[in-house]
Amino acid sequence: MKLKNNVRLLITCDSGAAAGKTTAAKYLSKKFGLHLLTSGLLYRFVSLKLLESKKTTNDITFLKKITKNIIDSISILIDKKLDLFSSTVNNK
Repeated sequence: MKLKNNVRLLITCDSGAAAGKTTAAKYLSKKFGLHLLTSGLLYRFVSLKLLESKKTTNDITFLKKITKNIIDSISILIDKKLDLFSSTVNNK
C-alpha cells in the first residue's frame, strides 16, 4: 500500500473480548507495513509509570499528566522499548 506523504492512515479494530482483534490487527499491520498500538500497551504504559513513580491510582493529577503526555511516548510504545511485559507490570 502506498500513501501520499501528507496522508496518515489509522485503522482501529473494535469487538468483544477474545474475538480476535489483536490477531487481525497484527495481520493487517504486518501485511501493509503499519505500526501496531494496542490498548493493552497503553494500559501497561500507565501501570509502569505508576510503578516507577511509586504513585497510586488515587493521584488523579499524576494520572492526567501521564495520559496527557502519552502521545510523546507513542514511538517508544510502538517499538516496545519499555519493559511493559515484565512480571512487575503484569502483577499490578
